[in-house]
Amino acid sequence: VFSTQLKRATDLLSLRPIGTALSMLSKNVLFWSGGTDIGGSFLTFNKVYGERLRKKASILVILSDGWDRGDIETLKKQMAVFKRGFKKIVWLNPNLKYDSFQPLCMGMAAAMPYIDYFLPCHNLKTLETFIETVKRI
Repeated sequence: VFSTQLKRATDLLSLRPIGTALSMLSKNVLFWSGGTDIGGSFLTFNKVYGERLRKKASILVILSDGWDRGDIETLKKQMAVFKRGFKKIVWLNPNLKYDSFQPLCMGMAAAMPYIDYFLPCHNLKTLETFIETVKRI
């Protein structure tokens, strides 16, 4: 997960019930709900985990509203690394629930050329659509 920094969350997400996991996650991620540095977080991901996790047969799923306080050029460069390293990139954006939403903020606009599937994720039906999309890939 990321906000202004990348945080490994695998162990936290294994906690049950899920409410406990989400509560612990919000307490352990610096600047939760305080803005994001998407490009910087992706850069860290690529440096720390990239060699192991980037696989041409894998699908990268990003869940973010795309609002970014970081350097847009870094975001573009890291999205290009993802595009070369993953089979497909799926970006789930909760703001797609709004009919008037357009990906105009700088972070989202910078990422769009690299995204294969841009999908909403604001309720159970949209998550079911996401699952069906992944099954087809």
